[in-house]
Amino acid sequence: MRALVVDDDAINREILRRMLVRLGLAVDEASDGLAALASAAGAMSAGLAYDFIFMDISMPGLDGYEAARRLRTAGVKAKVFAVSGRDSGLESLKAGFDVFLQKPLTLEILREAMEASMPLRP
Repeated sequence: MRALVVDDDAINREILRRMLVRLGLAVDEASDGLAALASAAGAMSAGLAYDFIFMDISMPGLDGYEAARRLRTAGVKAKVFAVSGRDSGLESLKAGFDVFLQKPLTLEILREAMEASMPLRP
């Protein structure tokens, strides 16, 4: 499985990347919403679409809300997680996120959220 971590804070990206790697995912990173759109488009065109995208809400330039809207408009099928310490979650769901996660995250919370978001496989 593949994931994209989007956060303007390098330390937050690194912490989340390490947790996802521990859970067995291949992880790419982007530092803002525009870079996330480019990464998702590149992955899709290469046949390596992301299964999960974890995106901070508060980023300079293109924020997480608008990036999520544009990802959905572009046809991205990944499960998109809002990761924020400030949002209540409702606004995130309206913007096209599948799941809202409150910072700080633990490995167990992350694992449970990912498992809950995936369809059951026969």
